[in-house]
Amino acid sequence: MSDLERRAASAVESEFAALLVRYHRRLGGVAEAAQAVGEAGVLAWRASAEGHVCVAVDAATAALLAASPVVSDLDMPAAQGPDRLLVLQDGHLYLHRMWHAEEALAHGLAALDVAAPLADEAACRAEIDRVCGDGGIDAQQRALIGTGLARRLTIVSGGPGTGKTTTLARLIVAAARLSPGLRIAIAAPTGRAAARLSDSLLAQLPRLDPDPSLRQRLPAAGTTLHRLLGLRDAAGRGRAPGDRGMRPLDADLVIVDEASMLDLDLAQRLVAAIGPRARLVLCGDKDQLASVEAGAVFAAVSSLRGPAGALRDAVVLLERNYRQRAAPGIAALATRMRDGTLGADESVPSTLDLEFRLPVGADRVITDALAGYGGVLDAAAAGADGTALLAACARFRILAALRGGPLGADALNAAIGARIRLRLGVDPAVAWFAGRQVTVAQNAPALGLFNGDTGVCTVSEGRLAVAFPAEDGVRLFAPIQLPAVRDAWVSTVHSAQGSEFETVCFVPAPAGHPLATRELVYTAVTRARAKLIVYGDVRLLAEAAARPVRRLSLLAERITRLEQ
Repeated sequence: MSDLERRAASAVESEFAALLVRYHRRLGGVAEAAQAVGEAGVLAWRASAEGHVCVAVDAATAALLAASPVVSDLDMPAAQGPDRLLVLQDGHLYLHRMWHAEEALAHGLAALDVAAPLADEAACRAEIDRVCGDGGIDAQQRALIGTGLARRLTIVSGGPGTGKTTTLARLIVAAARLSPGLRIAIAAPTGRAAARLSDSLLAQLPRLDPDPSLRQRLPAAGTTLHRLLGLRDAAGRGRAPGDRGMRPLDADLVIVDEASMLDLDLAQRLVAAIGPRARLVLCGDKDQLASVEAGAVFAAVSSLRGPAGALRDAVVLLERNYRQRAAPGIAALATRMRDGTLGADESVPSTLDLEFRLPVGADRVITDALAGYGGVLDAAAAGADGTALLAACARFRILAALRGGPLGADALNAAIGARIRLRLGVDPAVAWFAGRQVTVAQNAPALGLFNGDTGVCTVSEGRLAVAFPAEDGVRLFAPIQLPAVRDAWVSTVHSAQGSEFETVCFVPAPAGHPLATRELVYTAVTRARAKLIVYGDVRLLAEAAARPVRRLSLLAERITRLEQ
């Protein structure tokens, strides 16, 4: 966060505290509680901004808050009210909107967690045998298909290479055969994740079922959750949350990928939109970075597995890594990061797919960037179209844990961009050239472009144009049409969620930095399919492995109470 952003956040917090104190006094609250209300309200506000849903308060503070007319104390029926700005429950303080979203999501998931077989047990078992008949399916994947056919809610977590998409394709085929009129929706939090899921599913269907009618019943492309829920229109323009109303989605089976990116509010809206007889499949990796906004919904619901778990019949873990043979070094490192078992004194040898490079410096990263992006630049020089260039961009990416600092994304992008311009003979004053990769830095709803969307400059009909992935292929824009963009030679790990690359070069955060966490490094490692280069040593990653992120929420506890 920049100094300007910190000052702005501080000003908002101060104004919120003052608002709470004014309301407290105006509504007749006792003078002794006024300061506690203001201070605790700021803590709840700040916790939400930092990704937590609530904040823990001690008994003395809770007693003062319970006496305030701006606080609903759910442990004391006499101190409740629908219009109060703060909510106190089980020793935790919420902003009212966060409490409402968590409560509604818990009730929605509990309501979905019921048996609803698409056919009788014998028919379901026969269909599972049929779609798994070509072999190559393990017991966990078979359990996923069975759960999806038998229940309204399925939660599947697995890392890259565990066969999530392959198994989802089998589930779709089985469900469509058992229910010929089944309407299917495919979505993800980001457009690129939705497109990747849809493309993979559509590519596998002909092998599983040659009947062309099945392919025709699937959407031609995946969509973003915002568009599916009506929070954005067909052109990508934003809508107010109430514009769509409370109509259920026109789908009997809703499959959502990259569910670890779901924040509390979006997850609640999704679950509320599932029809009364429809089923929902949430698919993701519980160990990845959580959403940018508040909540760690997917990790919370995935934890409710096992014999005593409240969602034990809905949660399926896929644990066998089918890529391990092709990329054993990456797979082993990902497992150690996920489990927090990487020791600082361990020796992790470089392999064909995993390499540690020391000493760390910008010059080394720049040199690797020039080599790694050579394929994109050569293809652009040869006149490749937007589709081909976007595919080339997916082969190599540098990921940085940080945006600021000498080894952050901003500084490295500037240095790499300057060297690429020098190599191509492009004047530094010229902004656009074929092969330039950019990331949207400012939402442009009218264009259907949003912060984090990544594109590449190409030549179309003799003019420079910027190609972005679209649900039906590629969209081209004149550079002058675009909102603010930044170079994308280096992406932050956060912005790379939902993407995978053949080769990833990873610049970790320095030791002791708040972003040197288990989830961030695990997410970076698992973006690489074939080759991972880490600028640093094992000790740096081991420190991060010992620092898991814990977001405060009572979602799991709420669901558990409802399921008892």
